[in-house]
Amino acid sequence: MLKTQSDDEIWALFKDWKGRNHRSYDDNNSLDEDLKRFSIFRNNYNYVRAHNEGKRSSYRLGLNKFADLTNEEYNAMYLMGPKRKEFTSLSSSSKYHIPFNFERNSFTPSSVDWRQNGSVTPPKDQGSCGEFHPSRVLISL
Repeated sequence: MLKTQSDDEIWALFKDWKGRNHRSYDDNNSLDEDLKRFSIFRNNYNYVRAHNEGKRSSYRLGLNKFADLTNEEYNAMYLMGPKRKEFTSLSSSSKYHIPFNFERNSFTPSSVDWRQNGSVTPPKDQGSCGEFHPSRVLISL
C-alpha cells in the first residue's frame, strides 16, 4: 500500500523538479499558474507511484519534463492535437506488398528480449514530430 505523502512533501519535489527542468511560470498570475501546475504534477506523480508500487509490471514510470502537463495539453502541444495525421500501411495493390505466409515463418519464440539484440535504445525526446504516441505524459524507464 502506498504511503501517503503530504502536499508539503510533494511541493518540495515539485520545486526541485521545476529547477531541474528549468520551469517558471512567468505570467501575471504566476502563483495561480504555479498552483495549477502543482496540481497536475501531483496527479502525475501519484499515477507514477501507484504504477511503480502496484502490480508487477515489465516497466517502471518516472517523471520527465512533461510532468506538469495534462494528457490533453501534451497531445495538443506535441501530437498535433486532434487533427493528427493518420498513418496507413501499404495497400495490397502496392508493388511492394509481400503477403505474409505463416507456414514459411512458423518458428515464433515465446518471448524476445529486444535489449539482448541491441534493438532497443534509451528513450529520446521526439520533440513535436507527432510520430511517437505515448498514452501519458510520463515516460517508461
